[in-house]
Amino acid sequence: ASRGILWRLLAMFKQFSPLPFSFAQKPFLPQNIKSSGKKTVGIFVGCITNFIYPHLGYKLLKLLKYLNYEIFIPNEQVCCGLMAYNLGDREIAFTLAQKNIDAFKNKKIDFILTPCASCYHHLTTFSLYQETGLSKKVMELNRFLFNNKIPFIFLNQKLTWHDPCHLYYHHNIWEEPRELLKKIGIFVESSPNGMCCGQGGSFSINFPELSKKMLEKRINFIKKTKADIVVTNCMGCLIQLKTGLGKEKVKHILELIA
Repeated sequence: ASRGILWRLLAMFKQFSPLPFSFAQKPFLPQNIKSSGKKTVGIFVGCITNFIYPHLGYKLLKLLKYLNYEIFIPNEQVCCGLMAYNLGDREIAFTLAQKNIDAFKNKKIDFILTPCASCYHHLTTFSLYQETGLSKKVMELNRFLFNNKIPFIFLNQKLTWHDPCHLYYHHNIWEEPRELLKKIGIFVESSPNGMCCGQGGSFSINFPELSKKMLEKRINFIKKTKADIVVTNCMGCLIQLKTGLGKEKVKHILELIA
């Protein structure tokens, strides 16, 4: 399963040379956590956090410990299945979903968080996750951050938000991240109506040239704002935008937590 995911990640960004990322020397999983707290939160890690950006997993861990949550990270969890589903491989998508359902079912948890907007979308909309009740337990990261007292770093810089398509168009989540950025720095709008970066998982595999054109258009809108940092919480968008703007100019929302 891991080899298949790594292949898909490479395929997504084959049009770029060199690759806009490097694989982590040590994946985030397996991660054994001993903690106690007022409520129990499960973490669905996701492939890109696990293999490319494990530091985001540790950022989320640090935050949840600070907020006094008991943390549950089942090592048996696998890919959410979104990529397989979008590529038309329903059998693999259902197999992966069942493995994740089994991984979380034996622990009483209050809710589940994931660092990735695309994983959130699939965990809350895919039929098997819905039928087994797992979807109801998944909380969106920006809403969680918005509703808790989070120790953000204050930045005297211009910040703009990139809307992941899954959040903006499918879940109507756009206001909370903007309100968060207004607390952190000087917010400037670069996409009042949502604008795709062109990554789109398998879309960038099947239509690489169109994907690059969409990225260029998105970057032009961002540059007009003179924003210092672009913030998002979709892993595909994160990599795509880093490709066009540079690694230091694009951040995941978790990277702005003290």
